[in-house]
Amino acid sequence: MPSSVIVSPLTSSTVGAAQGINQAAQCVGAILIVPLVKKWATRSVLAGAIFVFAFMTTLLLIVDAATGMKRITNEI
Repeated sequence: MPSSVIVSPLTSSTVGAAQGINQAAQCVGAILIVPLVKKWATRSVLAGAIFVFAFMTTLLLIVDAATGMKRITNEI
């Protein structure tokens, strides 16, 4: 009897993309943090980083919803 495995795009591609953005943000942030903290207050730099990461994650969710959040079904 065939069974279907439903993989939600929220748990596979969106989470993977968010993790990729997180790693990229950490790499860029590690390089840019010293000059930014010298120019602006630490709390301003951290607040900006949080807003940028939140924007990128929200953008992924909006694009995912706009494409119909198609589900992937695999028959075994």
